[in-house]
Amino acid sequence: MLCTTEGNTLEVPTSETFVVERRSLAGGGARTEIEVPDGIVHVGTRNPEPTTSFGGRPIIKELFQCTRAGKFEIRFVSSRPWEKAKYTIITTIICY
Repeated sequence: MLCTTEGNTLEVPTSETFVVERRSLAGGGARTEIEVPDGIVHVGTRNPEPTTSFGGRPIIKELFQCTRAGKFEIRFVSSRPWEKAKYTIITTIICY
């Protein structure tokens, strides 16, 4: 299974499942919404492994699959409900 980290680019065959690893946000109350374009399906989320370092943030693995060929952007939009600011990381996927 092909894998990348958020903010990078990955080339993947159509219909193959792939993983985008992302770090959970530091601090409490943060939520991340995943904006998935037409052409990619969000298959699921793997529960993170507990971190072993002090202050470390767990790595969350999001699983996706291409449904057609093309170049797509998956957006991870993070925020806290009481703050107006949003933090967006874009991962580019090239399906062939």
